[in-house]
Amino acid sequence: MKLTKYFALLGPGIVWAATSIGVSHIVQATRAGADFGFALLGFIILAHVIKYPFFLFGPQYLWVNR
Repeated sequence: MKLTKYFALLGPGIVWAATSIGVSHIVQATRAGADFGFALLGFIILAHVIKYPFFLFGPQYLWVNR
C-alpha cells in the first residue's frame, strides 16, 4: 500500500487528534503517571465520560447551524 493511501485512511481524525493534544498534555501526562501511577485512573475515566457528550454534540451542532 502506498504512503498516500495510509494518509487517506487516517483522514481528518489524525488532524483532530494532533490539534487536540499539545506538548503540555504529553509532558504533564507523563509527569503525572510517574508521580501518581494508577491513582489518577479514575479521574481520567471520569474526564472522558464527561467530555464524550461534548465531542459527540459539537460536530452535530456545527453541521446543523451552517
